[in-house]
Amino acid sequence: MRRADRVWWPPDVDKAPFGKAQKWFYNREQPGPELTQERAKRKTILEAPLPEQAKNPQQHQAQEWTSSLNAFVQTGDCEMVGVVRMQEQ
Repeated sequence: MRRADRVWWPPDVDKAPFGKAQKWFYNREQPGPELTQERAKRKTILEAPLPEQAKNPQQHQAQEWTSSLNAFVQTGDCEMVGVVRMQEQ
């Protein structure tokens, strides 16, 4: 058992175990206009400051959290979410 790792598009490619491979593909890829536009959008998102942490944590039932996460995907704020049971360490 271990903590989950980011699989693709890490914030710092140089620190990723596959960083050299990712750089190799990026340096040889000829992206089309659509991909270039999407990369620019992603760059804007990654460079945006994070909001402050909420002062009062919210408590909801599991189904409510799942519904909220699915709505987050449907609005286009992210592509996919996953939920797993947390293992205390």
